[in-house]
Amino acid sequence: MDNERIAELFEGLGPVSIRKMFGGKGIYFNGVIVAIVVRGELMLKADAESAPEFEAAGCRQWTYTGSRHGKLVAMPY
Repeated sequence: MDNERIAELFEGLGPVSIRKMFGGKGIYFNGVIVAIVVRGELMLKADAESAPEFEAAGCRQWTYTGSRHGKLVAMPY
């Protein structure tokens, strides 16, 4: 996903800054990360209040298997 498209998606929020990170992109609003793009997939950052709303809308939390202990690690996206 290119930076122009990302900026369009967040237009209603206001101007965002986009930085390369972890092979993807971090999306920041007022200096705070609000989303990431990894392998072309946009992931919005959730908190205790918004996570249930995202889940109810059919979103799934980003998880991966940790290399140290082989345990599933849940990210806030």
